[in-house]
Amino acid sequence: MAYVRDRAQPEPEQPLRTTFQNHLSTHEVNMSAQRRSRPRSASVGRFRWPGLLVGAASVVLGAAALLSASAATAAAPSSFVGHLDSVTVATSSVIVRGWAVDTDQPNSSARITTYIGGTAGSAGVIGTGQVLAHDERADVGRALPGYGNHRGFGNGFIVNPGRYPVCVYVSGYSGGAQALLGCVTVSVPADRKPIGHLDAARSAGNGNLVISGWAADPNTPTASLRVSIYLGGVYGKAFKSISATANQSRPDVAAALPGYGAAHGFSVTVPAKSGSYPVCSYAINDYSYGAAMLFPCVTATS
Repeated sequence: MAYVRDRAQPEPEQPLRTTFQNHLSTHEVNMSAQRRSRPRSASVGRFRWPGLLVGAASVVLGAAALLSASAATAAAPSSFVGHLDSVTVATSSVIVRGWAVDTDQPNSSARITTYIGGTAGSAGVIGTGQVLAHDERADVGRALPGYGNHRGFGNGFIVNPGRYPVCVYVSGYSGGAQALLGCVTVSVPADRKPIGHLDAARSAGNGNLVISGWAADPNTPTASLRVSIYLGGVYGKAFKSISATANQSRPDVAAALPGYGAAHGFSVTVPAKSGSYPVCSYAINDYSYGAAMLFPCVTATS
């Protein structure tokens, strides 16, 4: 499952986004038509099943994020069993994962609703999203014979920087009464702007230009950024644009920025019209709410 949308390349002036990205699947998993009895050792109301890690919501530390567990599993209707395995903070996103079963509807997938900002119905909620618990979880299938392997869930949200309670609930396939799987408070870090440099735009002869430089994003320091290059001026004033990926080896960058690695250089050869004009480049911010970073332009003569 793709938790966070792969963004189309933004233009430098694109406004910051303030929407949530979530995924709602409508696929109902078909299990055996024969309903099985619950294991005698189960204490359903407490979300306890033999062979599975259950109870309080577990916490996964994301990059540069501080997560703390708050009130976890609450008393729930006895037909629901499940677990909030993790709430992870990545770059500008919050991802929840776990598993759930509605034992009163063994042939259907339980519905998972996530609230960002507080518990269901609270004034602090700033976004919600739903998925069905139908991802493969062989461990759940082994622990709960008769309910099948497809009881996992995962959902992701693009979130502004800040500190938020994230609360996850389970209900039946068609909705209805919800049971709390867990709440975790997360801190989504603020954006750190891309860094880099447009080194040169030199003539390669035969009407071509070689444009080179480097770019990196402190939000994702080892990732290779996309770069937009404009011939003739900044975005909106150029006569030509080129896209590139800053993934070529730059040992000098690696030496100057420990922990970033060397795969941050770019060098492209492009046909160019004759004359002298500015060449400008932007690093495309990996942070979902971050703007593209303009590096100082250089003058090319072709």
